Amino acid sequence: MEYELLAWLLLAVLGGLPAAGLWFSLPPERRLWPPQRHRAVPWGAAELGIGLFLTLLWNFLIYHSLYIAVAGANILVHRWHDQPFSWVLPESVDKNLKVLWTPSVTVFFQVATFLLVLHIVSGTRLYQVGLTTSHAVQNFISGFLVWLVLTPLVYGVNFLVALFYFWQWGAPPEEHHPLTELAEGQPLKVYQWVLFVFVAVVAAPASEELIFRGILQPWLTRRPWGGYAALVLAFAMAFLQGADVAGRWPVVFILAMVPGFLLVVYLPWRWLPHPDAAGAIYGTALLWAALHSFAWPTPIPLFFLGLGLGFLAYRTQSLVGTITIHSLFNGLTCLALILAYLLPAHQPDTGSVTTSAACCPAAVSISSCVPACSLPLRMYASASGAPKRGE
Repeated sequence: MEYELLAWLLLAVLGGLPAAGLWFSLPPERRLWPPQRHRAVPWGAAELGIGLFLTLLWNFLIYHSLYIAVAGANILVHRWHDQPFSWVLPESVDKNLKVLWTPSVTVFFQVATFLLVLHIVSGTRLYQVGLTTSHAVQNFISGFLVWLVLTPLVYGVNFLVALFYFWQWGAPPEEHHPLTELAEGQPLKVYQWVLFVFVAVVAAPASEELIFRGILQPWLTRRPWGGYAALVLAFAMAFLQGADVAGRWPVVFILAMVPGFLLVVYLPWRWLPHPDAAGAIYGTALLWAALHSFAWPTPIPLFFLGLGLGFLAYRTQSLVGTITIHSLFNGLTCLALILAYLLPAHQPDTGSVTTSAACCPAAVSISSCVPACSLPLRMYASASGAPKRGE
């Protein structure tokens, strides 16, 4: 936990100084949150479906293109030296392609393709999906302040989950997110650290916030059944993404969140111009968390992060604040891993720095079903006594 705390303090200082400077540079009549805006949502289900299909297609095409290119070059080198060769790449090389190179390349194509589809089919403009410079300074400051408060809450929930695992099974949960697993499993070279940080701090926040908070959430907000649709999708994703790694537990988590969803939906949100927005924010956060079920139990703390992201996106009608939160949150994990690499400390007897109950970190929030991290490595090394599939 000391690395996460140190990383949080460093980012708080490094982010707080420019945030304070920007705040005092604004006019005296400045307001952190201007009057609520409500932008048009011209896109429909067809554009959503086409855009999501093409983003996944880019993942598939670019990964296999890189694989063929690297394997082909490997064969040429081996043939040049009259050595045996194979089209199958070593596991370490394949892992680098999946986790680092593919998302680093695909994010540009996927974001551009999704925006182009929305513009061609429905005439959607950038500001309508939250890509606007209007009140950008206030939105950046809002994002920083929300991150400053929300991050300890998310890590606190993650700590409680670790304590529950210790109480129930006598061992902490071993979270195996592809990125953190790569960083912990082998010494990374400089270019790998650069790609690692780029994927976590730039590619993932930009792509995930555009899809979930910029496109999907506003579309669900305008429909009375939007929150219910997100809830059903969250249940499906928890089963598909988590069944192989954690058995029934991701689905149990989604079911446990249903009473909260019903409470949010049926409360009289008369102060909201769109009363269905509360259910859509809740459902989108749950869906986004469920898409991380391959790294169970990270969906539990990430759900609360998703609530903060969804509310800020709705309140500001901009992605500047949410991308700021997402980037800082992932940056904290990256910085903690780098600090652990540069400043090795005493390892607990029960495991490594990142798997002990006292410092079990909330995973980097990168989903496997969005452009940020394609073709995930579905690995789950169960701790002794921890729940396995079917338990």
